[in-house]
Amino acid sequence: KRMYTQTAISKRNGLKEHPEVVAMIDKFFMTFPPEKTVLGLEFIPKKAYIEFYLKVAKCLYSDFDEPSSRKQAEEELQKDLEGATEMDIKLYRSSLFEIVDIWTITHDLEDYVSFLETLYERITYRQLDGSEESIRNRKYRELDDIHYNPPNEAIGKTQGDEGDDSLEFRRQQSLHNQLKLGEGREWGDGEEND
Repeated sequence: KRMYTQTAISKRNGLKEHPEVVAMIDKFFMTFPPEKTVLGLEFIPKKAYIEFYLKVAKCLYSDFDEPSSRKQAEEELQKDLEGATEMDIKLYRSSLFEIVDIWTITHDLEDYVSFLETLYERITYRQLDGSEESIRNRKYRELDDIHYNPPNEAIGKTQGDEGDDSLEFRRQQSLHNQLKLGEGREWGDGEEND
């Protein structure tokens, strides 16, 4: 259970705050674009978050089913809001990181960033307006325009004898796992190894 040792969890916690990972997650956030509260704080409306979740699920799951994925998205939204009323950038970072952490086989920075870059390309498109490539001219694709096509990092470039760390085992977990990084809880049978 190499992904769930205290050392691995600590490394994954470090990835959550790594500037390259944060920058890629922020790119997703800014593509919405976020709305602003009366105090000027940016947030993603709940409906937009649920639609985003469906797009990610459709890209990652070969057996994507919209009604059950929508129900899962609504449940995950409530969990990810952590009692808040809006999905701000901090909550969004945590939510999307959890997806990357579940779907990426290794805990290498390059794989996390590459997974995010590839996922972003697969669920967004460039709005052709003659300007240079930027977040401002990227839009989320319609759900019907997204197909099952997970990033290579989800398939695993370094698969070997992974036991319960195999991609299939991890995919059987929900899109967002109940693991709270840093609490030392494991997804497996509760054993802790260092």
